[in-house]
Amino acid sequence: MLMSSHYMDEVEALAQRVAVLSHGQIAALGPTASLGGRNDGEVTIRFMLPANVAAKDLPITTSGVEGDIVEVKTREEVLTLHALTGWAIANNFVLEGLTVARETLEDIYLSLTRQDREETSTRTT
Repeated sequence: MLMSSHYMDEVEALAQRVAVLSHGQIAALGPTASLGGRNDGEVTIRFMLPANVAAKDLPITTSGVEGDIVEVKTREEVLTLHALTGWAIANNFVLEGLTVARETLEDIYLSLTRQDREETSTRTT
């Protein structure tokens, strides 16, 4: 069955394989979980900095700190999470709001079709 959609949540829920078209050509083809290398790509880890802890005291290198929210971008999520959670457990810290996010299918689609959107924007202005 062939399905066409711009709603990537819908595509991810219903499709086993995806083809992304750009300029009338297939820009990427494959399973939704690995399209565009998203299964191997960088992950973003976020959490709230524990009270009385400075970012420099963390056992990992941060990508940024905004207020008390720490962000870490890594391709080694298991090792990074192990170092971080092991440190938190050993020191009785709670890592509130801990999340691990990989690029979404929407992110991949947008990066693959960016040139199409830029050209359309240029033609309409």
